[in-house]
Amino acid sequence: MSVHGPDTRSASTRAAGGVRSVLLALGWAWLATLASSFPAQAAPPPHLHVEVAPNPVGTNERLSVSVVIEGENVSDARVAAFPLIDGLRRLGGASNSESTSIVFGTGGARTTGTRTIGYNFLPERVGDVTIPALEVTVGGKTYRTEPQVVHVVANSANPRRPGARSRTSDPFDSIFQDPFGNGRARTGAVDVPDMTIRRTLSRGDVYLGEPVRLTVELWVGPGDGHIEQAGPVSGTDRTGFWVENLKVDSRATGRTQEQGGQVYTVFTVSQQLLYATEPGTMALPIETWRVVYRPSVLSLLSPAQEIFAKSAETQIQVEPLPAVGRPAGFSGLVGRFQVRSELDRRESKVGDAVTWKVTLEGQGNLRTAGELSLPEPDGFEVFSSKANDDVHATDRGLAGRRVSEQVLIPGSAGKLTVPPLAIAFFDPDARAYRFAEAAGHEVEVSGGVDGAATAVVTPLPATGAARPVQQATDIRYIRPAPQRLTPEKPWTSSPVFWAVAVGAPLGNGIAWARRRRRLAQGRDPVAARRRLALTRFEKSLRAIEGEGPDALARLAAALIAFLGDRYGIPSVELTAARIRERADEWRLPSASIEELVQVLAEIDAARFGGARGGVAEARERMLALARALAEGGR
Repeated sequence: MSVHGPDTRSASTRAAGGVRSVLLALGWAWLATLASSFPAQAAPPPHLHVEVAPNPVGTNERLSVSVVIEGENVSDARVAAFPLIDGLRRLGGASNSESTSIVFGTGGARTTGTRTIGYNFLPERVGDVTIPALEVTVGGKTYRTEPQVVHVVANSANPRRPGARSRTSDPFDSIFQDPFGNGRARTGAVDVPDMTIRRTLSRGDVYLGEPVRLTVELWVGPGDGHIEQAGPVSGTDRTGFWVENLKVDSRATGRTQEQGGQVYTVFTVSQQLLYATEPGTMALPIETWRVVYRPSVLSLLSPAQEIFAKSAETQIQVEPLPAVGRPAGFSGLVGRFQVRSELDRRESKVGDAVTWKVTLEGQGNLRTAGELSLPEPDGFEVFSSKANDDVHATDRGLAGRRVSEQVLIPGSAGKLTVPPLAIAFFDPDARAYRFAEAAGHEVEVSGGVDGAATAVVTPLPATGAARPVQQATDIRYIRPAPQRLTPEKPWTSSPVFWAVAVGAPLGNGIAWARRRRRLAQGRDPVAARRRLALTRFEKSLRAIEGEGPDALARLAAALIAFLGDRYGIPSVELTAARIRERADEWRLPSASIEELVQVLAEIDAARFGGARGGVAEARERMLALARALAEGGR
C-alpha cells in the first residue's frame, strides 16, 4: 500500500516531464498516420505446424501434441476432428491459447496472431506411432498439417536409477548444495522411483460362472518421498464380466516386498470379483494409473512428479460348463448350495392361503444365475408373492441366500402334497453337477366347496361381522373387511405439520439474526480463524520436542498449517517462485517474503545436514517470522 503526499518536485522538473509527454504523444500519432498510409495487401495464408513433446516418449509419460497456427485472423482456427490413433489414448479435452502482435513493414501494418490447440495422450505400446495429417479450418478455408512420427519406448524415455535426481531451475539450486559432496542441488532434486502396476488372479483358468479375484497393486521402488494421489486413467473396462468390487482400506500402509534384489513398497489399490458372462479367452487390457509423487514432506520447494504406472495385459481362460450330465431345467447356478422348503401351516381350508417359502443359500453366482425353477403343486392355485436376494461379496466369491415365497390356494378338500425340491447346480471343485434337495410337505385341507363351483351370490347379514363370500371362482377373500371404517384426519391437523410449518421459518430467522450479529461484531469464521492462526501455531511449536529430521518435519507441518489458516495458502503452492509471484495476491507483507522463502529452504536443506542451531533455534526463527507475518499482513 502506498501513501501519496504533496508534489515537491521543482517547476523545471515538472515542465520537462510535460514536454516529454507531448513529444511521446506526437510520436505515436505520426506512427499511426504512417501505418494508415501504407497500401493494404492481401493476407498471406497461415502457417501451420505440429509440435510433439517429448519425442521419444516413454509408456509411463504424458505426450503433448500441439497444433500451432500462425497468421492473420487465426482466432477462428479449429481442428476438424482429432482422429483415433492406435497406440495413443487421449486424456481429457483440447486446450486453447492465443497471442497477437502488430507488425510494421513496407506493405503496411498488420496484426498477426498465434493460436495453439493442445492435446494430451498416454502411450499404450512400444514402437513408432504416426500422427496423421490433421485438417485445420482457418477463415473458412481448410489446411492440412504434415504427419508426425512419435517414437515410444518402454517406461521412460529418460530412465534414471532409483533415487536419481533431476535438476530444476529453482534459484536455490546454487545456494544449498548436498553436504555429502555429490554436488546435487537439494531444492531442485526429485526422487523418481520405479513404479509399476501388477495384477494377480486367484485363478487363470475357470468355469463359466466361477469367480476370479483380481488384485491390483502399485509397486514403488526405493525412494524417500511419498505418494500424494493415485487413480486409474485407462484399462479398467471389464467388458465380458460381471464385476463385484471388494472393499480396500485406503488408509492401509504398504507392505515390503523384495524382488530381483530390490526392495519395493507394495500398495493394494483395488480388488474385484469377476464373473465371466461368456466362455473363451478373456483379455483384461493394460491398466494405467496416474500417480502424483512428491520427494518428501520437507521438500516444500520441489515440484511434484506425475508418473503413469502401467500393468501388463492379463488373460483369463473361461471354460464352458460341461454338456454331459447337465440336468434338465438347469438355471446356471455355479458353486455349492443348500435349499430349505417351509410352509407357514400344515392344515387349511378350501380357499384359505398357504405360504410356501423356499430358501436357497450358499456360495456361488446367485446374482448372475437365472430364476429358480420350482415345481407346481397339484391341487393348488399358485400365486407368486415375492422374491429377494441377500447376497454379499467375499474374498472367495458371492455368498448369501435367495428367498422365494409363493401363495398356494387349495382348490379341494383332502390331503394335498407340496412336492420335494431338487435344484441343480455345478460344483467347480468336483467338476460335476450336484443337487440341493429338500423334502416335500402334506397339507390337510378341510371344508369349503369344490373349486369348480359356479358363482354364488349370498346376501350379507344385517348386523355383525362381515364374512367372506365367494362371488366367483376368480375372486377369493383372504380376510374379512372391518365392521366400520374411521375417516382419516386431515394432515393439517397434525402437530408435526404445525411444528415444521412454524419451526422452520422461525429457525431460519434466528440463524439469520445470529449471523448478522456475528458479522456486526466481527466474528466471521474466516476472520476468526485468521486471528487464531498465530495462537494455534505457538501452541503447536510448544508441543514439539526432541531433535532430528522428525522434529523438523513437525515444525514444517506447523508452519504450513499457519500459512493455510492465516492466508489460505495451499501446501502445493509453497515454492520459491509461487511465493514471490503471488505475494501481493496472498497479502503477504513485503518485508517478510524473503525471510519466509529462506526459512522454508533451510528446513528443506536440514533433512540432510540438520538445522542451523538445532531445532530450538529453528523454532525461534519460525515463531519470529510468524509474528512478523501476523503483524504485517493485511
